Amino acid sequence: MRWGLFGVLVLTAACGRSHVLDDGAYAFSLAEVLRDDCGLRQDPKVLSTGTLTTTGNLVALDYGYLDIKLKGIYLSKEERMSLDGTAANVSTVVRGNTCLLDTVAMHMETTTSTAATHFDGAMSFVLDARQSNECVCQMWVKFTAAKK
Repeated sequence: MRWGLFGVLVLTAACGRSHVLDDGAYAFSLAEVLRDDCGLRQDPKVLSTGTLTTTGNLVALDYGYLDIKLKGIYLSKEERMSLDGTAANVSTVVRGNTCLLDTVAMHMETTTSTAATHFDGAMSFVLDARQSNECVCQMWVKFTAAKK
């Protein structure tokens, strides 16, 4: 009985709310560069595409750059999301040099407009490599995303 009640509570928390934003594929566009120690602003793969999936207040975004899988939540009583994801042992070009990165951490804060097919916000990438300080950097940008 106790586990059954727990299961109902978990499902209610995950599925208890619908949101304006449609699930599906989104194209990301650069709105403003806030910081780019990495020299990534010219790389078209960094702001690429992602596939959004929503279950209640839970959100997942399969992001194209380095195949980062972000997980997050809608903030309470708002059409805003907060998502985080990481990639490990990946190779990318940083300031013109090919780098093998131990980790890439990505964070995204978004706000959904009243349209079901657009959102915007800010994202950050933190690149870390134990072998080379030349590959350690951060990039912070503002973006817009539109459903494809």
